[in-house]
Amino acid sequence: MRKSLIFMISHLLLFGLLLSGCGIGSTERSEASSLNQSQGSSAVSQQSSKTESELSSAASKPAPVSTEEDLAALKQVDFVVEVESGRDPVVLQLTDTQIIDSSQKRTPTRLSDNQTALWAKDQVNYCCYDHITEIINATKPDLILLTGDVVYGEFDDNGSSLTDFVAFMETFKIPWAPVFGNHDAETVLGVDWQCEQFEKAEYCLFKQRELTGNGNYTVGIKQDGKLRRVFFMLDSNGCTWMSQKSKENGHYRTAAGFGQDQIDWYTNTINEIKKNSPDTKYSFAFHIQLQAFADALAKYGFTNQDTINNPINIDRVTPTSSQDFGYVGRDLKNPWDTDYTVWCRWLNVCAR
Repeated sequence: MRKSLIFMISHLLLFGLLLSGCGIGSTERSEASSLNQSQGSSAVSQQSSKTESELSSAASKPAPVSTEEDLAALKQVDFVVEVESGRDPVVLQLTDTQIIDSSQKRTPTRLSDNQTALWAKDQVNYCCYDHITEIINATKPDLILLTGDVVYGEFDDNGSSLTDFVAFMETFKIPWAPVFGNHDAETVLGVDWQCEQFEKAEYCLFKQRELTGNGNYTVGIKQDGKLRRVFFMLDSNGCTWMSQKSKENGHYRTAAGFGQDQIDWYTNTINEIKKNSPDTKYSFAFHIQLQAFADALAKYGFTNQDTINNPINIDRVTPTSSQDFGYVGRDLKNPWDTDYTVWCRWLNVCAR
């Protein structure tokens, strides 16, 4: 797990998306995606069943007043992170922490003796938390995105790894927004229980919708009274070994990819926002890559599952261009949307 986490911190992939057609934009790698690029305080409001909560101090000077159109656009998103004027919002992506508690292995031979020792519960700081603490302190983000496989659900049947992780993330008092990967929902406690842990955490931005998958929701960046950007936090599904308890809510999908209801939801939401805020930008955060991402990686020499070992540093590939970002998790393997249907519709709805 230590190797996996070092990859997470040092090799976060942020793929440039040209929103003017079905082509692939330039690719970039970064630890903190700067929607612009500096640091400071931020505040978050939640437009869900939670009451509005101040998560960090806002700027001391009066904020610009939102117009009626701005307010209408802001009402379309589930959570709003407000960033003070005069600086660039900073968003940090973490992915695939895949926390394993080896004491919860279901069979004695599931892990080797070395793996059992490395992934013992008392090693979680060394394997995970110390690295996350270091990168958060270094980047001071306004928002943290976690793009799936927070825990390896097979090794969290008592739920302690997830509850400990939630408590750990809460200590930073920074808004954080998780999505599910293809391993989280393996726990016998079930995905609804996992969703509850996210939803009741003060600084966690998470909402369970009655759509395919679990936890499809939006986070907006508000600055100078306007909705500058919306992150669509999506479940890309694909949990092959999902527990029976996780299947009980009826909107699971073991195959990778979005359900049509997910696509319709984000398409309709974007169209509604555009009526009042045509300049708002859009980003998507999910776990399993589309084929278009595999194509982008192949363009720079990455193939199949070799993204960890490939020496190319893709954030140094030139030229770069004006671009938005998609935030995805895990090493590249088994991409979906091989006919580009979702990709092209995605680009078209954002570009209109």
